[in-house]
Formats: sequence, structure tokens, C-alpha cells
Amino acid sequence: MVKTFPVVNHVFDTSILPDSSSTSSMFLSSYNRVVSAEKQALLDHAAAPSQNTKRDIVMARVLAFLHISLHRMQHAMGLQPLQHLDKEISSASGDPFLYDLGEQYVTFLGVFRTYKLTPVPSKFSSREPFDDMLEAQPTIYVDPWLARDNFQCIISNGFDLDSLKTSPDLVELMKESHGYPVSVRGCCIFDHARLYGFERDDGKHMGGTSALALLRSLGMKDIVDRFSVTGLHQLGVHNLINVVSMQPNVAALFHTLNLVLEPVAGEENAYDIVCAEPNLLRGLAHVFDRVTFQNHAKENLSLPDPRLLALHAVCARVVHMSGAADVWPHPRDDDDEDLLVLEPDGTSMDMLYAKLAPFVIVEA
Repeated sequence: MVKTFPVVNHVFDTSILPDSSSTSSMFLSSYNRVVSAEKQALLDHAAAPSQNTKRDIVMARVLAFLHISLHRMQHAMGLQPLQHLDKEISSASGDPFLYDLGEQYVTFLGVFRTYKLTPVPSKFSSREPFDDMLEAQPTIYVDPWLARDNFQCIISNGFDLDSLKTSPDLVELMKESHGYPVSVRGCCIFDHARLYGFERDDGKHMGGTSALALLRSLGMKDIVDRFSVTGLHQLGVHNLINVVSMQPNVAALFHTLNLVLEPVAGEENAYDIVCAEPNLLRGLAHVFDRVTFQNHAKENLSLPDPRLLALHAVCARVVHMSGAADVWPHPRDDDDEDLLVLEPDGTSMDMLYAKLAPFVIVEA
């Protein structure tokens, strides 16, 4: 059974934060300071309720659940992200600075949360012939992430429709595994539209430069460096470490932080599927509750980096557990307010599927 995020009652008259046993004993001082900031915000809200006092409560909770979630994902991300957060909290000169810090992290979460996302391009000059990448396949050109992920959506039993048209062996594999045909696309974990399309810090979104700087501070300098390299399968932010194969309605949930892949401690390249709500995947004929990435191509292709997937999962937990999703400006407020028709370049695909996903039933 697919796991779900813990249910948190987002009240504004009492604390919802877990006790300090939920986080690292090495950084209790910074966690307790955030707990104290939430209590002060609750007192301020009780004395004179306003949107500002409500915002302060939520931002304190953002820091607290970020603290807890980074500790929880330490097996995949290491200690540096929590050390960086601890330093920032400890350096804040008062509660107002902590609330502002929480808001800064909320803008960073937007790097992982969007409705309007440019699809990962497939017309790369570096695309390889099918028969060079897989055994016993006809010669066609394929995207490397599709070949790596066996032409399947990693969450479901859906097989890429275009690949099925040219590969009888893939058709047989689909039948044997009781799969179904569907469009499968490459999805960036770290949103390339934010990096290349929104180079700004405007209070709602964190610009690409600032987002990459924070990635470095969280101990992912090597990932940032790989994002800047182009060449054969080294496609900047489209590098295979940042791409997973998904069918569009699943991708819509992934891009809006309603579905994540959480690294499993002690199992290399294994991930638990976790959703915000259990009924979000009800339209799929089959959903895996755990996936293990492996390279199905002959060529040595990189697997998704577990730190990026862990950070994506951390951001999702923080959004849903802190209440930030309720007060955060909805992506559609910015991306779709002027959208009267679907974009011809496919950039509005995720928005469409996000709206339709709960109503789509796929039969095997």
C-alpha cells in the first residue's frame, strides 16, 4: 500500500510541533528555538489575530518540520543540510528574523513545485540508436532516460506508447507484466523552468542563481557542477541524475509535491512511494508502493541522485505538514492567470493533467 504524509491539523490556537525526540540530539538548541518562536507567534496571534501573525506561525512551523525532515533524510542527504539549517537558525538575532528565514525556505520550495513546466526536451543531438542501447531491438532513436527506465513510468505499470509502436519485445513485456500503453516523459526533479525561466527573486519564487547557491550550501556542489556541464548524456539540468520517467498525470502529482520518492535506508536506489492523499492515485490501474532504480540500457547511464529525490521529499513533507500549502500563493495564481488556451509548446501539460488526474481511470 502506498504511504501517505502524516496528517497534521493546522490550527492557530495551539502548537502542533512534535517534541524534540523527532529530530537530531546534536541540534536540539536550534530546534527548541524554533519551537519557542512558534509559541511566541501563537501568543501574538491570540492577542491580535491577523494575516501577519498567522504567517509567523506557519513560517516557524516550516523551519521546525524542515529540521525534522532533514534529520529523517540524513541517511540519503548526509549531515550538512541539517548543519546549514542549524547555523542559520542559531544566527538569527530574534524571532522576526526566524519568520523571515522560514519564508526564504518557502520560496526555495517553489523550485520543486509548479504547474507550468517545460517538458524535458527529447530532440537531443546526443540521442542514441535504440540497437546501440538495448539488446535485440530495432534501430530507432530513444531518449536515454526512457532506455534506462525500461520505457516505463517508474510509479505505475505504464509503458511508453511510442516505444511500443516500434518494439515487439516491449509489447510482449507489457503483456507479461499486465501493463498498459501510455505516454511516458522525462521529468526533472529540480525544476529547470525555475532555473532558466524565472531568474528572479520576487518574494514568491527563488531565482535560479539563489536556488543553486542554496543547493551548494546543502552539500550538493557536485550536483550544481554537473548541471553546468553539457555533452553526451550530460545535459545540464536535464542530466540523468535529475530526470525520472513518468506518465503525465503522475508527473503532475510529482511536480506539485503531492507525490514523492523517499529513499529507503540501507537499500541502494530503492524508494518508497509517498502521497499527500491516498486517493490521488486511484485512477491508475497499478501503482507500485516501492521502486528500485536500475539501468536497463547496455550503455552506462546515471541513475537519479538520491539526494535530489530526498530533498524533493523533504520539501513536500514541509509544505503539507507545516500548513505552508494553505497560505502559499498557488502556482496557478502566477502561471495560469492569463492562460485561456493550452500552450502549443506543451508547457501547460502538467497544469492540464493536474486538473484531470483525479478523474482519469486507466484500465489494464
